[in-house]
Amino acid sequence: MPTEQGEYVVFTDASKLGLGAVLMQHDRVIAYASGQLKVHEKNYPTHDLGLTAVVFALKIWRHYLYGKKCKIFKDIKSLRVDIMNEAHSTPYFVHLGTTKMYKDLQLLYCWLGMKRDIMYLLSEFLTCQQVNTEHQRPTGMLRPLLIPVWKWKNITMDFVVGLPRQ
Repeated sequence: MPTEQGEYVVFTDASKLGLGAVLMQHDRVIAYASGQLKVHEKNYPTHDLGLTAVVFALKIWRHYLYGKKCKIFKDIKSLRVDIMNEAHSTPYFVHLGTTKMYKDLQLLYCWLGMKRDIMYLLSEFLTCQQVNTEHQRPTGMLRPLLIPVWKWKNITMDFVVGLPRQ
């Protein structure tokens, strides 16, 4: 049972399937809560889902928390992974590498070790590794051209087209 003294701690988590929360005081669990997402909430971006879980918990336990101090924690690690996966899987995302994704996400989000997390995530996607030249190995050893035995025996020509006119 909760006591009058002591700070409350609320832990929340959200996924594309539902919301969950735990209310604690003095390192003891007081209550659990979970719920399914409403139809319109399934379209929320990851960050908004995390905030939806917080609002969900505060509504349920408002009679405990009203006028009291409390700490609220969201599941930060899974939130970061969800943000990066969501950014990577959007139809507008082009596989331009870790630096581009980092700069794009940095406009909206910031956390310690963000670039490292993005590099680790993109290293797991085969498409990203194949497209980015920084991850490609050379196709093979360079082979020198054969030296002709007789002059003018082999003639090669390079065509350069599309030069700008001045």
